[in-house]
Amino acid sequence: SDVVEVAPCGPPGGGRNPLTPRYVRHHTVMVMPQPSAEAMRRIFSSIVGGHLALNGQAEIVSLTKPIIESTVDLYQTVLRDLKPIPAKAHYTFNLRDVSKVVQGLLMVQAAHIPSADVLIRLWCHEVTRVFADRFIDDTDRSYFKGLVAEYCKLQFKQSWTTEDIFDGENKLIFADYTKPGTPREERKYELVADVSKLGPLFDSYLDEYNAENKEMRLVFFWDAIEHISRLCRVLRQPRGNAMLVGVGGSGKQSLTRLAAFIGGYETFQMKLTATYGMNDFKDDLRALYTKVGAKSTPTVFLFTDQQIFKERCLVYFNDILAQGCPPDLFSDEDKDPLINAVRTEAKAAGLANDTRESLWGFFVDKVRANLHLVICMSPVGDDFRNRCRKFPALTNCTTIDWFFSWPEQALISVAQRFLEDVEMATPELRSACAHHMAFVHESVGHSAELYKAQERRNVYTTPKSFLELIDLYKLQLSKERDANEVLKLRLQDGLVKLRDAQEQVADMQVQLKEESEFVAQKKLETNALLEQVGKESVIADEQSALAAIEEEKVTKVQEDVSEFQKACYAELAAAEPAIKKAEAALNGLNKNSLTELKSLANPPAPVLNVTAAVQYMTAPKGTNLKKLDVSWAGAKKMMGSADAFLQMLQAFDKDGFLPENKEFVRKYTGPADNPNPEFNAEFMASKSGAAAGLCDWIVNICIYHDIYLDVEPKRQKLAEAEATLEEANTKLEQVRAQVKALEDRKAELQGQLEESVAAKNELEAKADATAKRANLAQRLVNGLYDEGVRWDANVATLDDKARLLVGNVLVASSFIAYIAPFNSQFRSQLVQEKWIPDSINRSIPIADGFEPMHLLSDASAIAEWRTEGLPADPLSSENAAIITKCSRFPLIIDPQLQAINWIAGREEPNGLVRLTLDQKNYLDKVVRALEEGLPMVIENMGEEIDAVLDNMIARAFIKKGSKLQVKLGDRDTDIMVQKTADGQNTSDPAFRLYMQTKLPNPDYIPEIQAQTTVVNFTVTEKGLEDQLLAVVVGKERPDLLEEQSSLIKQNNEFVIKLKELEDNLLYLLATAEGDILANEELIVSLEVTKATVKDINAKVEAAKITEASVAKAFESYRPNGNRGSLMYFIMNQLCIIDHMYQYSLAAFKFIFDKALAKAEPAESVEERVANLQDSITYTVFSFVTRGLFERHRLIFATQLAVKVLLGQTNDKGEPAIKSDELMLLIRNPRDNSKENPLQSWLPDAAWGSVQALASVEEFASLPADVEGSWKRWKEWCEFEQPEANPLPQEWKKLSGFHQLLIIRAMRPDRMTLAISRWVEQVLGAKYGTAINFDLLLSFEDSGPAVPIFFLLSPGVDPAADVRALGKTMGKTEDEGKFQGVSLGQGQEPVAEKALDQGYVEGGWVMLENIELVANWLPKLEKKLASLEEGAHPEFRVFLTAMPQKVVPVPILQKSIKLTNEPPSGLKANLLRAFKNFDATIWESSSKQGELKAIIFSLCFFHSVVCERRKFGPMGWNRGYPFNTGDLMVCIAVANNYLETNSKIPWDDLRYLFGEIMYGGHITDNWDRRLCTTFLQAYVREELVEGIALYPGFQSPPNLSYKEYLEYVEENIERETPAAYGLHPNSEINFMTRQAEDLFSAISELQPRGGGGEGGMTMGERVKQQLDEILEKLPELFLMIEIEERVEERTPYVAFFLQECERMNLLVFEMGRSLRELDAGLRGDLSISQPMEDLMNALFENRVPSTWEALAWPSLAPLSPWLADFLDRQRQLVEWTADLNTPKVTWISGLFNPQAFLTAVMQVTARKNEWPLDRVVTTVDVTKRGPEEIEGAVREGAYIYGMYMDGARWDVNSGVIEDANMKELYPKLPVMLVKAVPVEKADSRDQYACPVYKTQFRGPTYVFTAGLKTKKPPSKWVMAGVSLLMSVVE
Repeated sequence: SDVVEVAPCGPPGGGRNPLTPRYVRHHTVMVMPQPSAEAMRRIFSSIVGGHLALNGQAEIVSLTKPIIESTVDLYQTVLRDLKPIPAKAHYTFNLRDVSKVVQGLLMVQAAHIPSADVLIRLWCHEVTRVFADRFIDDTDRSYFKGLVAEYCKLQFKQSWTTEDIFDGENKLIFADYTKPGTPREERKYELVADVSKLGPLFDSYLDEYNAENKEMRLVFFWDAIEHISRLCRVLRQPRGNAMLVGVGGSGKQSLTRLAAFIGGYETFQMKLTATYGMNDFKDDLRALYTKVGAKSTPTVFLFTDQQIFKERCLVYFNDILAQGCPPDLFSDEDKDPLINAVRTEAKAAGLANDTRESLWGFFVDKVRANLHLVICMSPVGDDFRNRCRKFPALTNCTTIDWFFSWPEQALISVAQRFLEDVEMATPELRSACAHHMAFVHESVGHSAELYKAQERRNVYTTPKSFLELIDLYKLQLSKERDANEVLKLRLQDGLVKLRDAQEQVADMQVQLKEESEFVAQKKLETNALLEQVGKESVIADEQSALAAIEEEKVTKVQEDVSEFQKACYAELAAAEPAIKKAEAALNGLNKNSLTELKSLANPPAPVLNVTAAVQYMTAPKGTNLKKLDVSWAGAKKMMGSADAFLQMLQAFDKDGFLPENKEFVRKYTGPADNPNPEFNAEFMASKSGAAAGLCDWIVNICIYHDIYLDVEPKRQKLAEAEATLEEANTKLEQVRAQVKALEDRKAELQGQLEESVAAKNELEAKADATAKRANLAQRLVNGLYDEGVRWDANVATLDDKARLLVGNVLVASSFIAYIAPFNSQFRSQLVQEKWIPDSINRSIPIADGFEPMHLLSDASAIAEWRTEGLPADPLSSENAAIITKCSRFPLIIDPQLQAINWIAGREEPNGLVRLTLDQKNYLDKVVRALEEGLPMVIENMGEEIDAVLDNMIARAFIKKGSKLQVKLGDRDTDIMVQKTADGQNTSDPAFRLYMQTKLPNPDYIPEIQAQTTVVNFTVTEKGLEDQLLAVVVGKERPDLLEEQSSLIKQNNEFVIKLKELEDNLLYLLATAEGDILANEELIVSLEVTKATVKDINAKVEAAKITEASVAKAFESYRPNGNRGSLMYFIMNQLCIIDHMYQYSLAAFKFIFDKALAKAEPAESVEERVANLQDSITYTVFSFVTRGLFERHRLIFATQLAVKVLLGQTNDKGEPAIKSDELMLLIRNPRDNSKENPLQSWLPDAAWGSVQALASVEEFASLPADVEGSWKRWKEWCEFEQPEANPLPQEWKKLSGFHQLLIIRAMRPDRMTLAISRWVEQVLGAKYGTAINFDLLLSFEDSGPAVPIFFLLSPGVDPAADVRALGKTMGKTEDEGKFQGVSLGQGQEPVAEKALDQGYVEGGWVMLENIELVANWLPKLEKKLASLEEGAHPEFRVFLTAMPQKVVPVPILQKSIKLTNEPPSGLKANLLRAFKNFDATIWESSSKQGELKAIIFSLCFFHSVVCERRKFGPMGWNRGYPFNTGDLMVCIAVANNYLETNSKIPWDDLRYLFGEIMYGGHITDNWDRRLCTTFLQAYVREELVEGIALYPGFQSPPNLSYKEYLEYVEENIERETPAAYGLHPNSEINFMTRQAEDLFSAISELQPRGGGGEGGMTMGERVKQQLDEILEKLPELFLMIEIEERVEERTPYVAFFLQECERMNLLVFEMGRSLRELDAGLRGDLSISQPMEDLMNALFENRVPSTWEALAWPSLAPLSPWLADFLDRQRQLVEWTADLNTPKVTWISGLFNPQAFLTAVMQVTARKNEWPLDRVVTTVDVTKRGPEEIEGAVREGAYIYGMYMDGARWDVNSGVIEDANMKELYPKLPVMLVKAVPVEKADSRDQYACPVYKTQFRGPTYVFTAGLKTKKPPSKWVMAGVSLLMSVVE
C-alpha cells in the first residue's frame, strides 16, 4: 500500500513492446506528447530573450525571435530529413539538442556580444556543433550547411552562402582558449578572430603539455583544430560529455588529452589489468566520484571501446550520462563520508534542506558538473550501432563528434610538417614526397578493400599508420644517408692513403742510409754510461736495507696505537644514542609546554622531583647543594624565562657534569643499574608533557656521563701513545731522507742510461721502420691496386646513390609500413604498379628497376636469416626484412609456424623469452624481458590483446630521468635501454617484441593494426614446394640433399664472409690512424684478407658448377614437391566449407613423409618420380578424405582434379583447363536473350545455359547444333544416365572437362555423377572408390601429442570401435587403461583427471561430445598442449564432436580427423556392411545356407534404408540414425532364432527387425510402413532359393565370405533409383540440389575477384521491396461486418471465418512489421533486432520468421510466397462476396486444410445423423480441371491444388502409374472429397497415399487419400509416392 509505481514508457516500436491491457488497467495512463513547435518557441524565447536583454543593444535583442524560430524549424527539418537509419543509428535528435543549442548561445556573455553579425555566426556555430558534427558523410553535412545558409537568409536577412559562413577566409570557430593563462572561470567564449593563429597557439599548448606529461606529437591541420575546438566547447559546459567516433589511430585520445589540458582538467583513464573485473571498475568509479565530488577536482574521464572488458560496464556509463550516478555504485555506508564532505559546501550554496537525500543529490549534481565523459568509439563493425541502440544515453546525453578519415590535404600537410627538418634538394621535392606519402596511404586503403573481397582478409589503414610511415621514412633516410656518407668517406680515405703510399716509397730509401750512421756513434756513448751506473747502485742498496729495518719498528707502533684508538672511539660511540635522546627530549620542549608546566599551582611530587633534578644538574660549581631551593617556587624561578631556560639546557656541558651535582641527581633517577621506575618519560608523560621531556633529558645525560667517565682515562693514555708514535715517525723520516738522496742519484744515472739506450734503440728502430715501411708501402700499393681502381669508380657512384635515396627509401619505408598484411600478388601490385610509377610521375629520384628488398637487405643478411631457419622463398625474405626493420612491433600471422621457428633460431642465442597470454603469471616473464633487455615472443595470440599490454605494444614508454619505464596495468616497469658504442645509454629500449598467432585469418581491429605491424607469414605455394622438394630429395637422394645443404651453407658463409672481409678491408684502411705504412699488422691483415677473398671467389666459382649439377638433379623431383604443395593448399582451404577441417603444416608433412615411404620402388628416376607422385596424391587424399563428411568428399576430389589440370598443358601447349571455362562450369550462367525453340523437351533454363556456352570458342556452334539436330540431343538428354553415354555427333570428341560444361548446361541433375566419372578419368579409378573407416590405420599415425578426432554425424557412435581396438591392445576399462567421459553436466573435472592419469600411466582417454562444453574447450586446448611433452608413449586421446565452430582450431589442427558416415552408393554401403564382420559369423551355425541368405538380405536392406536418406523426404519423411549396430544386432537375432527354431519364423524376424531394431529409430508411421514393406520384400521364405532384390540384381547363392564381396563388386555395376524402389525421376531433385551444393562449395574455394561498384545498397533494396509489398498488401477482412451477414453458421462458414481471422493476423503482422521497418529506415524509430531480422530476410528473399509463424508451412522464397499469399487471400475475398462454399476449393491455399476436411465430415455426418467419430473421408479423382466444374457438389466438396510426387495419375485409366521421365510433380485433376462411415470405406485396390502440405513432408501431413491402383500398393510405398499441396521446383 505504501508503494506507488511510476512507469515512464516510450511508444511501442523500435524494440519497445506494446504493454498488455491486463497490465495497463492497473495504472492511470498519462500521455506526454512531444512539445509543440509553439511551446518550444515560447520556452526558449524567454531564456534567450532574457539573456540577450542584458546586452542592451536593440539590434541584438531583436534577434531573439529569429534565433528561436530558426532553431526550432531547423530541429524539425533535421528530425524529418536525417533519420537514424541503420548506417546512421546515432542520428537520434530530440529536445535535448535544442536545449544544447540554447546552452551554447548562453555561453557567450551578453555584454560581450559586439554585434548582430557575431550573434548570428554564434547561432550558426552552435547548431552546427549540436547537429552536424555527428554526420558521417559530406552529403549530410553539405545539406545541413545549406539549411543554415537558408535560415540566415530567411530569418536573419543575411545573404551569406555556405562558403561565407563556414569556409571563408576566417573559418567559423567560437572558443575560450585564445588567451593562454586565463583562469578557467574567467575565460570568455568568443569568436576566434584569426583562425590562422590557432595552429601556433595549439603548438604552444602542446609544448606546455609535453613539458608536464608524456610527450605527444601532433600536427594541427584544420580537422585537428576543429576537433580540439569542439572538445573544448563540450568540456566548458556543465554536464558536457562527448562521444568521439572514428577508427583507431585517428587521434581521438590525443586530442582529448590536449583539450582537457587546455581547459585545466585532469584526465582519468582506467588501468586495465589481467584480472580487471566489475568490482575493480566500480572501485575506480567510486574513487573518481570521491575525487570529483568530494575533492572538487574537475576531471575528464577518457574511455575507449577497447576498454570494454564486459558489455555490462556500458550500463554504468549509460546511468552516469542519464542520471549522474549508477544506482548500485554506492551503498548507504559508502555515501556517508561523501555526504559529510559536501555538507558545508551545500549550506554555503544555499541548500536549505540538509536531509540525506538532498545532500546526496547535491553531491551527484556536483559530480555531473565537474566530471566530463569523453567516450571514444570505433564505427567498424556492428558494435557501435548495437551499443547506440542498447544504451540510448550514449547518443542522447553526449555531443557526438564524428572523426572522418584524414582527407588527402590533411595527409599532405602532416607529411610536409614532419618533413620540414629533412634535408631535400629542393622544396618542390619535399612537397612531392609529402604528396606521394598521401598517395601511398590512400592506395593501400583501396587495395585493402580489394584484398577483403578477394582473400576475405581485413586490412585497415589509420592516421597512426601514416604517422608511422613518416617517422620510419625519416629514420631510414637518415640511416641510409649516414651509411652512404660513411662508406664514401672510407673509400676516399682509403684512396688518399693508397696514393700517399705510392709517393713515399722513393723518399724512404734516402732516409734509410742517413739513419744507419747515427746508430753506430750512439752505441759507444751508451756503453760508458752503463759502467758508472753499476758502481753507484751498490751504495744506494745498502742504505735502503737499513731504512727498511727502522720502518718495520715504526709500523708496529702504528698498529698498537690504531687498535687502542678504535677501542676508545667504540666506547664513545655507545654514548651517542643517549645524547641524541637527550637532544630529542629538549627538541620536544617548547615555550608553550614550559609555560603550561609553570602554570601548575600544585604540581605532583614526580614533577617536583624532575624540576629538583634539573636544578641540581644546572647548579654552578661551588653551590651549596644542600641549601639549594628545589621547591616549586625555586623551580619556577629557574624556569622564569622559557626561552632562556631552554637555551640553558641546550648549552649544558655534558662532559663537565659535576660529580657532586650528579650525586644529588641520582637520588631522583636512581642508580644506573636500578633506575627509579617513576623517573622516566613514559611515567612522567601522564603527569606533564614538559616534565616528561625534562625527565628524558636528565636520564640520558646521566647515562652519557657514566660512559664518559669510563672512557676519559683511556683517552689520556691514547694521547701518550700518539706522542710516542709521533717521535718514531720523525726518526723514520730522517732515515728515509738519507735513502732518498742516494736513490735520486741512482735514478739520475739510470735515467741518463735509459735515455742513451732509448736514443740508440730509437735510431735502430727508426732505421728498421724505414726499411719496413718501404717494404710495406710496396706491398700495400701492389696488393690493393685492383681495389683502388674499384673504389675510385665506387666513389663516383655514391653521390648518385645519395641522390636516389630520397625515392628509394620512400618506397622501402612504405613497404615496411603498409605492405606486410598483404600477399605477394598485392605487394607486387602496390609497389610496381602504383608506388614506383607515382614516384616517377612526381619526379622523385628513384633507381631504375628498384625493388624495396635492394635497400632493406642484402645477400649476406638473407643468407644469415636462412641459416637461422627462415624459409627460402622471396615472401619470407620480405617478411624477415619487415620484421627486422619495422618501428612498430610485429604481429605475425603464422599458421604454419614458420615464423616462430625462424624467430626461435634467431633469438634463442640472445635469451629469447617465450610466453603465451594464457600462461599463469605470464606478466612476470614480460617484466623480466623488459628489465633485462631480452627478446620476447608472445605465441599463439587470439584476435584480442590483453589490455594490460597496450602501453608496451603501443610503445607508450615514459622517460623518468635516465630511466625508461612502461606501465603494465597498475605496475610501473623499468626498461633496459640500448647503449652506444662508448657505453652511453640511449632512449631506445633494448628488448625486442614479437607477437605470433596461429590463426590463419585473424580479424584484428583497426586499433591493433595501427599499433602493430601485422605481417602475413602464411606459407606460399612456391615456398612450400621448395621445402617439400628438399624433403623428397632428402628421402630419395640424401647424398644430394647433404651436398646441397653443404653448398647452401658454404655459399651463405661465403657471402657473409666476403661481405665481412670487404667491409673489414675498407674499414681497416679507412679508419687506420697515423701512418698506415708503419702499421705492419694492418698491411698484413689487408694482405691476408685480399688472399682470402681471392680464395673464396675461386671456391664460389667452383661451387656454382657443382650447384648447377645438384640443382638439375633436384629438378627431377620437383613435380613431387609441386604436387605436395598443391595438396596442402587444397586441404588448407577446406575450413572454408566446414570449420572442423583444420590442418597444420606439421601434420601434412608427417603424412607427406609417410607417402614417400609407401611409394613403389622403380628402376629409373622417371618411374620413381611417377610412383612418388601417385603415392603422395593418394596418401594425402586418403588421409584427408577419412576426415571428411560424405557430402564434402567429392568437393575435395573435384578441387584436386581441377588444380592438377590447371597446372598441366594440352597438346597445343595451352592450359588443360582455362580459368574462365572453370568459372562457366561453376556458375552455369544463362543467356535468355533468345527465345527457347525447344520448349517441348528442353527447359528454358537449360536453353539459356546453352546460349551462354556459345561465348566460348569451342561451343560457338552448340546452340545451332542443338536446334538443328534436336532429335539426337533430345535422345541424349533423356538417357537415364546421359553422363555415361557419348554426346551426339562430333561433340563426343570434346575433352572430358568440356563435356562437363555441356552436361552442366543441359542435365545439371547428373553433374555429381558426371564429376565423379571425370575425377576418375583425371586422377584414376581409385579416387572414385569410397575410402572406408579404418581406425587401426589412423591409430598408427597417432601419438601422445596427436589425438584422434571423430567428427560425428547423426547415428554414429565411434566409442564401440575405440573399445574394440583397445581390447586388442590391452586398453580396457577392466584393466584401468581406458576411460571414456561423456562431456556435459559437470564432467569437465572428471575429464581432466582422466587425462592426467592417462598421461602418467599410458592409458587411453576418450572425451565424447566435447562441443557441449564450449566454455571449457580453451582449457582443454591448453591441457592437451601441456600433455604433449613427457607423456607415457602409450598415452592416447580420442575426441568426438558434432561439427561446431566452438571447437578450437589448434585442437583440430593437431588431431587426426575421422568420419564414419555410411559411404555414398549402394555398392559401397553393401561392401561396408559386409566388412563389419567376417566368415566366423556363420561358421558355428547349423543352418549356414539360410543364415547366409538372411545376412546378405539384411546387409542389402541396411544399405537401402541408409542410402535412401540421400533422397530426402521421398526416401524417409524424417532422418533416422540407422547404424551398423542395428545391422549386427539383427544378424545376431537371426542366428539365435535359426538355432532355436526348426522352421524359420519369417514373421517374427520381420517384426523384430522392422518394429524393434530398425523400427526403434522410426517415429513416423508412414516411415514405419515403408520399413515393414521393405522387409516383406527382402526377408521372406523365397529368399533361400533366391529372389530379385531389385530389377537386374538377384540375391546370391550360398557363397564364401570372399565370394560374396566379389559377387557385389561384379553384379552391382551402376546404381539406379530402382534399387531403392524409387522412380528414376526421384534422383533429379536431390542430384540437382547436390550439384548446386557442390558448385557452391567449389566456388567458395576459388580465388575471389575484386568487388564491383554500383548497384543499390542493402537499405535501398529493402526499401524498394518493402514499398512493393505494402502497395500490394490487402486490407484486413472486416470480421464484424462479415459475421453480421452470416445467416447460418455451418461448419463451412465457421471454417472460412477462421481462415479469414488467420489471414487477418498475418496481414496485420506483415503491415505492422513492414511499417515499423519503414519507420526505422526513415529514421523515425531506432532499428531493433526484430526489425534487423526482417530487413535481412527481405534482402535475402526469405520469408521473415514472424510471418512464417502466422502463415502456412512453405519452402518457397519470399517472392513466390508473396504471390501465393495474394492468391490465398483472393480465394477468401471470393468467399466473402456471397459466403457460399466455393464450387471447387483450392485446398492448398488454406491455412488449415485439415479443418476443411473436418467440415466436410461434419456436414455429411449431421445430414445423415452419423456419429462423427465413425466417419472418414474418401477421395475420387475426377477427369476435370477446376475451370470445368460448373457448381458445388451436393455431398462432399470438390478440391484441387494437389501434386503427385513419385508417380503420376493416369486420367484415362483412373489409376496411379509410373511417372513420365523428368516430369517431377504432375498435377492432379479436381478431386471429390466425401465423408462415409468407416464400415463403408473401400480400400481394395487402393494405395493409402499420404497428403502433405510441402515437399518437406514429415510434420506437414494433412490426411490420407485412397488412390486406385492396378499395381501392388507396396510398389508405391517403396517409391515414396505422396500428394503435395505445394511444390517449389
